[in-house]
Amino acid sequence: MLLPLVVIIATLLSGMSAMRAALFGIGTALAIGLIRATFQNFIPVIAQASQEGRSPVVETGKLLLALLHAVIEMFIAGARTALPVIAACATVSIVAGTVTSTGLGSQLGSGLIQIAGGNFLLVLFFVMIACIVLGMGLPTTANYVVTATVAAPILYSNFDVPMIAAHMFVFFFGILADITPPVCLAAYVSAGIAHANPMARKRDGAEDRICGVHHPVCLHSSVSAASPGNVG
Repeated sequence: MLLPLVVIIATLLSGMSAMRAALFGIGTALAIGLIRATFQNFIPVIAQASQEGRSPVVETGKLLLALLHAVIEMFIAGARTALPVIAACATVSIVAGTVTSTGLGSQLGSGLIQIAGGNFLLVLFFVMIACIVLGMGLPTTANYVVTATVAAPILYSNFDVPMIAAHMFVFFFGILADITPPVCLAAYVSAGIAHANPMARKRDGAEDRICGVHHPVCLHSSVSAASPGNVG
């Protein structure tokens, strides 16, 4: 089943869109499933029916109906699996549209830079706190899109931070909200699985969060070394 992945990568490298690459990958997976079903089910059943004197046409019709039912069930299961992602993307689109139309992103960026006095390191700490607040209670996909829409432009639009570094920075601290009080959903889930005290897990999460405070300093050092004249 690695062939669909190879098809997706080859399609993307050829310059086609991600949606078309995903479509080709789904089609390849479906074709592989049909070929496998033909060799594993159709041919042996038809051969056995011929040996037992039964009509191969009738057996083939039964197999085709079963295959059609399996394909329909597959599409239904795929749609149910995609529903949470679709809902998250729709919600995030509303947030992104609101940020763009109201100018909230630029206002937040200019406000943080003004409060920090243009100091890049302080801006990083303020962005870190903003991402933790923005990421509270959000699933991973929505978390990334919200933080990337609102917080990441502050870094790569106003400072010489590479876009991939800015996105990874905001995504890291957005996800860190799952173990950070007051929300810290991951702490409650892990406490339920381990039959532990949720408040103790929240305290442990807060202690673990301290380990991530050095990331702004690391990013500041990296950007300062790359372009010392453009970083405050």
